[in-house]
Amino acid sequence: MAKSKNHTAHNQSYKAHKNGIKKPRRHRNTSTKG
Repeated sequence: MAKSKNHTAHNQSYKAHKNGIKKPRRHRNTSTKG
């Protein structure tokens, strides 16, 4: 179950990147992508 949860979170991040959606929840994403 823990693995499933991890996979979901990872998938969401990938999708956001593909869509180009920057969320304020990720503090590193803003710095990396800007």
